[in-house]
Amino acid sequence: MTRRRSNCTKATAAAATGQLGAVMGELAAQFPETNGRIGGELRPFWKATRGPQMMFVTALALLQGVMLLVLLAIQMFLDGVTQFWLGLAASRPLT
Repeated sequence: MTRRRSNCTKATAAAATGQLGAVMGELAAQFPETNGRIGGELRPFWKATRGPQMMFVTALALLQGVMLLVLLAIQMFLDGVTQFWLGLAASRPLT
C-alpha cells in the first residue's frame, strides 16, 4: 500500500492503474508459480478493504450522527427556554 505524491499533478488514476497492471504482469512472468494468479487493484486510501481507516470512517459516521442528535436536543431545549421567557415577559404589565 502506498500513497500518491501530492506534488505529482500529471499522475492520473488511469495511468497508475496501467502501471500497476504492468508491474503485476512482470511479476507474474518472472515468478509464475507464486505470482501467476495474483493481481492488484488501485483504490483510494480511505476506501481500503482492511486496516484502521475503515474503523475510523465508521467511527466518524457514528459520531456525526450522535452529535446531530445532541445538537437537535440542545436546540429544542433552548427553544423551550426562550418561549418560556418570552411568554413570561409578554404576560407582565408594562407599568
